[in-house]
Amino acid sequence: MTSAATAPAPDAESDDTINGQRVYGCELIQQMGIMLALPQVGIATAQVMFHRFYARRSMRRFDVRHVATGALFLATKVEECPRKVRDVLGCFQHLLSKRAGKRPVPLDIFSQDYANLKDKLIRAEREILKELGFILYSEHPHKFILNYAAWNFINDSQRTDACIKFAPEADPPRRHPPSVGKPPPWRRGAGSGTTATRDGAIGGIAMAIATGATGAATAGSASTSPHALVL
Repeated sequence: MTSAATAPAPDAESDDTINGQRVYGCELIQQMGIMLALPQVGIATAQVMFHRFYARRSMRRFDVRHVATGALFLATKVEECPRKVRDVLGCFQHLLSKRAGKRPVPLDIFSQDYANLKDKLIRAEREILKELGFILYSEHPHKFILNYAAWNFINDSQRTDACIKFAPEADPPRRHPPSVGKPPPWRRGAGSGTTATRDGAIGGIAMAIATGATGAATAGSASTSPHALVL
């Protein structure tokens, strides 16, 4: 029998569950951002807000679906690419229907379902603002790279919490000391995907993922995890 001293806390979640929920929330943000034709910087900002929020709060208390939607809606304002509430919720409802295996139907803005979703969106946005102390600006590693493959690698890394553990310009230790005649890192990244992933912003993230320091999850774990842990 488990003693009271060693019993798990009510809000404790397993690493697999947490990672699965992180991936699911960030995938939801990415898919909604694509449907809304948002720039990648807006999507990345929303994903950073999502990770920062859950670094402090429990996934059992706050539904990842609504927090992801609130983070995206808030990010569109921060990055000056605003979208209407009805458009954001329309994309959200469409993706939820597809995930549930149902035929997506347009969301009626005069229905009670729309009113409920809008209320949850506003509440999620308010909770994010309160938890982050209205400090919403974030710098992303995308501007430090020039290679398309590296760009995709960084977008994938946004599914993990590496974006809140490492500075965007983080650079890992090099195998060889730099020589006098070498061009700067930003120039070397232009011609080779291998160099681009070693130099500049993505280096620190790549090392973290390789060593398991970020707690990265696979897409498979997201598909098997529940939609949310809210009680």
